[in-house]
Amino acid sequence: RSDTYAVDVVDRPRVTALKVTISYPPYTRLEPLTLDENTGSFAAIVGSRAQLEMEANRDISSAELMASDSTNLPIPFDGSRGKVGLTIKKDFSYHLRLVDGRGEENPDPIEYMVTAVPDEYPVITVVYPGFDANLDENMMIPFQLHISDDYGFRSLILKYQIISGRQKGDENTAVINFPKTIVTEGEVSFNWDLESFGLMPADYILYHFELADNDEVSGPKVTKTRVYAARLPSIDEIVSASETEQEARIVESEKILKEQRDMARKLNQLSQELKTNQNLNWQNRKEMEQILEQQQKTAQRLEEIAKEMENSLQRMEQNNLLSEQILQKLAELQKLFNEVATPEMKEALRKLQEALKEMSEEDIKKAMSDFQLTQEEMLKRLERTVELLKRLQVQQKMTAMLKMAEETLLEQNRINVETQEGKADQADRQIQREQQEQKQMAALKNEAGRLAEMLKESEFKDSPSHQKYVETVQQNEADTDMQRMESALAQNQKEDALTSGRSASEKLGSMVDEMRQILNSLADQEGQKLASQIRETINDANYLSREQEGLCTRMGDQGTRPARLGQAASEQQVLREAASGLRQRIDALGQQSPFLAADLYSNLTEVLKQMDGACANLGQSRGRAAVNQQKDAIYNLNQTAIKLLDALEQQKQCNKGGSCNKNTQRLQSLCDQQNAINQQTSGSCPKPGQNMTASQREGLQRLAAEQGTVRKSLDELQQEFGDRREVLGRLDALSDEMKKIEEMLDQGQAGQELTDRQLRVYSRMLDLQKSLSRRDYTEQRKAVTAEDILRASPGPLEDDGSRMNESLQDRLQRSLQEGYPRQYEQQIKAYFKALSEMGQPRDSGR
Repeated sequence: RSDTYAVDVVDRPRVTALKVTISYPPYTRLEPLTLDENTGSFAAIVGSRAQLEMEANRDISSAELMASDSTNLPIPFDGSRGKVGLTIKKDFSYHLRLVDGRGEENPDPIEYMVTAVPDEYPVITVVYPGFDANLDENMMIPFQLHISDDYGFRSLILKYQIISGRQKGDENTAVINFPKTIVTEGEVSFNWDLESFGLMPADYILYHFELADNDEVSGPKVTKTRVYAARLPSIDEIVSASETEQEARIVESEKILKEQRDMARKLNQLSQELKTNQNLNWQNRKEMEQILEQQQKTAQRLEEIAKEMENSLQRMEQNNLLSEQILQKLAELQKLFNEVATPEMKEALRKLQEALKEMSEEDIKKAMSDFQLTQEEMLKRLERTVELLKRLQVQQKMTAMLKMAEETLLEQNRINVETQEGKADQADRQIQREQQEQKQMAALKNEAGRLAEMLKESEFKDSPSHQKYVETVQQNEADTDMQRMESALAQNQKEDALTSGRSASEKLGSMVDEMRQILNSLADQEGQKLASQIRETINDANYLSREQEGLCTRMGDQGTRPARLGQAASEQQVLREAASGLRQRIDALGQQSPFLAADLYSNLTEVLKQMDGACANLGQSRGRAAVNQQKDAIYNLNQTAIKLLDALEQQKQCNKGGSCNKNTQRLQSLCDQQNAINQQTSGSCPKPGQNMTASQREGLQRLAAEQGTVRKSLDELQQEFGDRREVLGRLDALSDEMKKIEEMLDQGQAGQELTDRQLRVYSRMLDLQKSLSRRDYTEQRKAVTAEDILRASPGPLEDDGSRMNESLQDRLQRSLQEGYPRQYEQQIKAYFKALSEMGQPRDSGR
């Protein structure tokens, strides 16, 4: 028997409960999180504080948190309870080591994992523009940014530097404030106004955004966007790009027109074959399918051209490149492009496709005939659109040249003023600007040469006014003065530079005035001529409608005797020939004015069909059927007259300058008057070393009176602007300057001070006019947008036709107020009376 031994049961220490509470960094704005009991593994953002509370099965004399990175933290225990805190900086694992009073340790402690979650970099996206872009005349970039971060933002800044003349400027920083409601994600929109930067053509700005988050633990993290460029193109670059687009559009349109003419010939040949052959062969079907496929592609190409033209039109509007009249015409032309491929043509195309699938020869022949008619209509519209495009190309170039000349004059005036007031350290920049002026002048003369070549191929080749326009630019010698100014600036000869600069401004001003007068005269002549032709066409349609109605009435009164029907057939044939002539005149007129509705030609085609039908019915002694055809012809003639009235109203509106602001037009007129006073003052001043003659003194006093008239007109204009603060202050300052000039002229104080004052006033007037033109354009764009969206729902249609009559009466009143010659008034009244009595056309089954 062995010795007796004793076995003691040792209750070794162990963790019986564990609670982990995580406190996140304050900048995260996250509430503290307590994990489930006995959960020791967790993830927390870097910088978080974890509090571990534990309870053991017995009293603990010492304890440690044993981390995988050899970092051991002592854990204070009070009996069987202990707690310890730690900051999360990186990933690690840990276990708890407990030792009781007997030196026993906890066996096989659990290994827990801690994951340090990094604060991610913020994200910024430049939603718009999001690409390198050219600046337009507004000198403003609208931005839309999308920003996001997991916990929030510290700052958003825009860094930029100006590159001018291949020299980089200093990097600048602008702080972008955004709403406090954007906490972790949102859209930031703002406009960056570059007007005050004084950019010259060909200068550009490099910029990027930097978004910093609010990380207070590791320090803010910054995300940068890519570097974008915003370039200020010269006016000749803008004009060149616009004309390149226009030329490409004409080439593509002429190509489509040629294809459509070829297709018309193929359709005609195919139609003849279908009439002679009873059965369709495989070759016929194949040719039809090819024609249909080509026509579908053509319709798509026309839609693309219309869309490209719309985009081009928007760019020209934004750059204030063209006059309101030309923009109106181009906008109408863009609509015509959209209407070339008519809904009727597309429907006929669809029906022919379906007939080919169903293999019905009768259906195919009928669908083919309908398609041929709509293709002829499409060809006619396309021919008209191409002719208008070519016609407007000349007007567009001439207007763009005036814009170039005005910009050159405005910049030369600015250079003169800044040279007079400038500092020595600005000399290099002034030289660069004057060099750019010479490039602009060379570009303008180059455009004049291109215009001369264009005129040789146009209907204006023998026009003295167009030739004078070219010569006005080509013979101007302002560029010689610009070269002298540049040379004087380089030699620091300020007075000589100013003398040459003022001479350049004077010559540029004369050129601009001459160009503007020629353009205005041409526009007035064309507008009045077209309006007169449209009036004559309205009169012709009115006459035809009355004559057709008279014939229709006489047939109803006198019955359907064969003798009477024979006479009526002769009268109807005469009206038919007159209607054919009217259609030809409308066709020719449509190639000169874009304001004529696209479907006017087809309206007259319907009139001819109905008159032909009436003639045929009369020849077969079918009087009632003939009367119905005549009524339809009257209705379509009335519709033609209504559309011609619409065209006349649009043409007259265009002649008045469209919807552009009258105050802006008046300011333009005052600018011209001020420029004329400045030039006359220069010619009335005595030469250096000479005394003023009595004649010169009288001339200056006369100019003082003219200056007073301009000042008073400016004061009246100021009242009409109302409470537009951005205008009133500038007009006040101009009026004060004019008052001083007026006094100096009246007192005969001719000299450099007077010339400089006049130059400053004229430059400020041009600047204000340019600014107002931009605002007017913006307001018009907003108005159009609002009109498109905020539109009341139409009320119920009235059955008794009173609404139509009311509209016709309004239009009658408006027409009579437009100043028609007296001999037309009774015709207009009679026309509208007949129109209101005619109502709607008969139903086809009637």
